[in-house]
Amino acid sequence: MRVGLLVLLLVGACGGASSSGDGVPRVRVGSKKFTESVILGEAAAQLARSTGARVTHRRELGGTAVLWEALRRGELDVYPEYTGTLRQELLSGRDLPDDAALRAALAESGLRMSEPLGFNNTYALGMKEAEAERLGIRRISDLRAHPSLRFGFSNEFMDRADGWPALRDSYRLPQRDVRGLDHDLAYRGMESGSLQLTDLYSTDAEIEAYGLRVLEDDLRHFPAYDAVLLYRDDLEARAPEALAAMLRLEGRVSEEDMVKLNARPGWSACRRAAWRRVSSPRRWGSLRRCAGTDWPRACGSGRGSTCSWWVCRCWRRWRSRCPWACWPRGGLGWGAGCWG
Repeated sequence: MRVGLLVLLLVGACGGASSSGDGVPRVRVGSKKFTESVILGEAAAQLARSTGARVTHRRELGGTAVLWEALRRGELDVYPEYTGTLRQELLSGRDLPDDAALRAALAESGLRMSEPLGFNNTYALGMKEAEAERLGIRRISDLRAHPSLRFGFSNEFMDRADGWPALRDSYRLPQRDVRGLDHDLAYRGMESGSLQLTDLYSTDAEIEAYGLRVLEDDLRHFPAYDAVLLYRDDLEARAPEALAAMLRLEGRVSEEDMVKLNARPGWSACRRAAWRRVSSPRRWGSLRRCAGTDWPRACGSGRGSTCSWWVCRCWRRWRSRCPWACWPRGGLGWGAGCWG
């Protein structure tokens, strides 16, 4: 699918799956707490909705374990997942050499997996380009020569089977200043200099936006993470047209497409500007809770010096949810007018 078509699909939008009382099938879509998962969840939700199904998208529901358990318990019908996560985390310890074996294992839990959506979003490690160049770091194995580096990883990466403990052992890394934190805060730490290395997804728009160098995985520690849709096996019987519509995503989203979607429109630029302008963590947390994942779509271009205005405009759009949001003359960093 070309980027423009998927974007048009997403821009059109601003819970057991069953048939409702009027016979209209209901579909509950979930997504994890990061931008790409929300985009894919929204794409699936909009495709299902185009068939007339009554669709609920539970955005940013939680991490991998939360979405997985919700799907198994029947609280969700479908959510975006990655083959590497299934093999390394959710079904770890089982011999699953190919997708056929993976599908058979999922079937034991009453679940099915789509064909790959078209891109591999594997884990990676990144540093600020200038610092990596200064220290001569290009590969993960180069980190061994710099034991004093400060690492900050997402909480999930700290606990994953293929995350920090396994990576540390594979590469024999000596670093001890390693902390787990929210992924957004890790990027903020990289920008401020309090952290020097973090985990990335290979389709992160932040790689370019923050000027990061992706380190070569020279020991091939990280497996492939092909994006797929994971869904309950009874969904086809209950909402066949909605499922068929969602499966139109198979093989249609390239890695290049996904990077552009993750960056649209000016998400990274606006977020970085907000971080620079918000001095109070309390205020920043309140803004994020208010805007959720919709604010990048409302933000406009977010280019250059206008970024703060575009960010502020987003909160004005969400006034009904956050009455204290931006006043018409306000802007992030422009004083009390933006805090209501």
